[in-house]
Amino acid sequence: MLRILLFILRINWLNYRPADCLPYACFCETVGTGLIRQPVNAYTNLAYLLAGISVLVSLKKTKSSHLPQSSISGLPRRLLILFGIAYIAVGIGSFIYHASFIFLGEELDDDSMYMIGIFLVLFEAARLRGLSVKQFLWIYFSLNVFFEAAIYFFPVIRGMLFAILMVIAFTIELYARKQTKLKDEVRLTDRANLLFLAAYLIWILDKTHLLCYPDSLFQGHAVWHLMTAYAGWVMFKAMDCEYKPMRISSYNQK
Repeated sequence: MLRILLFILRINWLNYRPADCLPYACFCETVGTGLIRQPVNAYTNLAYLLAGISVLVSLKKTKSSHLPQSSISGLPRRLLILFGIAYIAVGIGSFIYHASFIFLGEELDDDSMYMIGIFLVLFEAARLRGLSVKQFLWIYFSLNVFFEAAIYFFPVIRGMLFAILMVIAFTIELYARKQTKLKDEVRLTDRANLLFLAAYLIWILDKTHLLCYPDSLFQGHAVWHLMTAYAGWVMFKAMDCEYKPMRISSYNQK
């Protein structure tokens, strides 16, 4: 469908400002000149769409069987909708990036990834200090604008910012384990973080071309897409544990 739409619109990606990664740093897969310039890396972004839609569907289906508000962070469950939307945004932004390799696609890809990282940082922080919905949203959108400005003026930091956000989120989560009685979350969060770490190592190998088969269906960056999409679903299930009824979770008495 996308190919047909692009053909009808007579879109030629080469007429737009190219992505900063060109010509040698756009991951391993060969960058063509057609409508979909990196097919494998582009189409595997469907996994993000599936993960994001699954989050939204799960929230709707289980609305009546879950608590509306967390007993740990105090955040309403409906806020997790942002996490699902962020994953859908990643699927769209990253698809456009790998299909086009234009500067706008690169920006959309990075911005959507920060939507995920910032959400996780704030969700973990709320477990310790507590945030109102208004505070959460204000900080969330402000940080997204700040990160967009940062990568616009300093594009060299694009790749490392997401990794930094994930490290911060995991560090806060480790501290939260000492302050709250977390059980199911720990198991699921550890699984998600291990998936993210393994995927990031593969991302590095692909980015540096240490693991590189340019014209193969096997692409390390595509594996990154698939693994982090699944990791996102696992992370959602971990956060959603806070809203399950009949669950004992409270701050330790000091």
